[in-house]
Amino acid sequence: MLQKKNKIIIAGNGSISRSQNNDYYANIDVQNILFFLNECNYKPVYVANGSFKNIENPSGFNLNENGFKFIQLTGGKRNPLRYLKIGQLIFTLLNVRFVYIYYPGGISKIVAKLCDLFCISYGVYVRGYGLFQKGNRKYDIKEESFNDTWLLEKAKFLITVSPKMQEDLYEYNTQVEVIRPMINWNMDDIIRKPKNFFITNHYNLLFVGAPTERKGIYELLDIASHLDESGINYTIDVLGESKLVDSFREGQKNGSISNNINFQGGVYDNKEKATFFENAHGLLMLTRNEGFPRVLYEAMIKSVPVFTTMVSGISKTMIDGYNCVALPVGEPTEQADLIKENITKSLFLKEITLHGVETIKEVFDKREIHEKVLLNCLKG
Repeated sequence: MLQKKNKIIIAGNGSISRSQNNDYYANIDVQNILFFLNECNYKPVYVANGSFKNIENPSGFNLNENGFKFIQLTGGKRNPLRYLKIGQLIFTLLNVRFVYIYYPGGISKIVAKLCDLFCISYGVYVRGYGLFQKGNRKYDIKEESFNDTWLLEKAKFLITVSPKMQEDLYEYNTQVEVIRPMINWNMDDIIRKPKNFFITNHYNLLFVGAPTERKGIYELLDIASHLDESGINYTIDVLGESKLVDSFREGQKNGSISNNINFQGGVYDNKEKATFFENAHGLLMLTRNEGFPRVLYEAMIKSVPVFTTMVSGISKTMIDGYNCVALPVGEPTEQADLIKENITKSLFLKEITLHGVETIKEVFDKREIHEKVLLNCLKG
C-alpha cells in the first residue's frame, strides 16, 4: 500500500466517461497534471463526475491504459450508487496527503466540505467566479462573484490564470499564485499572418468551447442570422461539444439556424486544432462568465484577431482596439454589428494581432507553468 504522504487527489477538472470496452477516459486537459505528479512521485487519484452509460467513442485519454486510479461520481441524489462512490471517496481522502480542487463545479464543494470535516489540507485552482445561473430570459446576465468564499478562505493556497482574479482572491486568501496559461503551444508556435491574409472574400470565423448558454452559443446563432442578412461571405467553425448540438443541427435542417455554422465537435488533436486557428480570420469569444479562457492565448499565438466580451478576468489582459475588439455581453445585434464593421479592416486586424503576439510574449516571460507553481505550493 502506498504511503499516505505520496497520495494526492485531483478533483473536479472535467468528467470521466466509459467506453464500450469498459475503459475509462478523462478530459485531455487533466492528463498533463496527472503525469507530472506521477513523475514527481506523487501518486494522483483523479475524482470527477461522469455517467456509467457506455460511450462508443469517448474523447480524452485512457485512465486504465496509463495506470491512473480514479473515482467516478455519478447518478442523482436518489441513486444509491452515488453514495457508494462518496463512501469510496471518503476512504480515499483519509489516506491521502493533499487534495487539489478545480473550482467552480458541484464536485468541488463536495470534496472541500469533506476535507474540512476530516481536517485534510487542500489547494484550489480557481477557473472562474462561480457557477453560471440562468436568468428568466435567454440573455439575462447574472453579476459575477465568488459563490463559495468559505472554500477559498480555508484553502492552503489558490492558483489562477487571471491577474484580475488574483486581485479579487486576495480578499479571501493571502496565498494566491498566477500561472502561465495551460495550453499546448508556446512561443515557437507563433504564426505571424501576412497583411494580405486579412484581405479576402470569405471570412473563416472560430467559436472555441462548449456550445452552451454560458459560453454564448445563443448569441452566436443570432449573430449568424445577422451576418446572413448582411451578405457577408463567411463560415463559423464551432469547436466543442454539448448536448445542445443535435437540436442545433435539426434547426439547420428546418432552416431556423444558419447553415454557415459548422458544428465540428471536440477537436483534441493539436495539429488539427492548429489548422483551424491558422486559417481563421477571427475568433468569437461570446462568454458571459469566465476566469480567463485559454483560447484567447491560443488565438494570440496564432495571430487570430480576437472579438471578445470583457467579462471577469478578460478585461485585465485584453484591451479594446489594442489586442482585441470588445463585444457587449449578451447583445447579439450589437455584437454582429461590431464584427461586420471590423472584419473587413485588414490593416486594423493585422495591427491587433501584432499587439496580441506582444501580449502573449509578456505573459510567457513573466509567469511559471502550472505544474511548477503547484509543486512549489505543495512543498511550501
